[in-house]
Amino acid sequence: MLVTAIVFIPIMLLVFTSIFQNFSFNSRSSFEKTVTNETLGTGSDTYTTDYPVKEITAVYNDTKAYTNYTADLKSGLEPAEITIGADGTGAIKITYVAYDTDNGYDSWVRVYNQTFAGYKLGSMLPFILIALVVITLIAGVIVKFG
Repeated sequence: MLVTAIVFIPIMLLVFTSIFQNFSFNSRSSFEKTVTNETLGTGSDTYTTDYPVKEITAVYNDTKAYTNYTADLKSGLEPAEITIGADGTGAIKITYVAYDTDNGYDSWVRVYNQTFAGYKLGSMLPFILIALVVITLIAGVIVKFG
């Protein structure tokens, strides 16, 4: 049984790695789109964008562009939070490059997160194998010298 686990688990990990390798490197850019003049709200506050943000192009109102803002883009996996500083007046608007959640980006994010959860679980494999060897040795000693 231990030999089967030692042979089967690395082969399984290699197959999964080859399946997801191109998925994680090539698919994200196909969801990009430009969002123009999205209204965030009025005045100084923290606002959430409608889509996950890759890059902010401009934050402005009808009369001026703002530089006094902070943005938490959340790695483009969730809608961003934009905090407008104290000088924010009027209807605050934003233009940005977004990931289009209308075309399956939510599914991509879910699989992306689950893939990394699998890699985290896979990183425990050496410890699991060591535990199996130790348990097998202890069980062997108990059976032999019982």
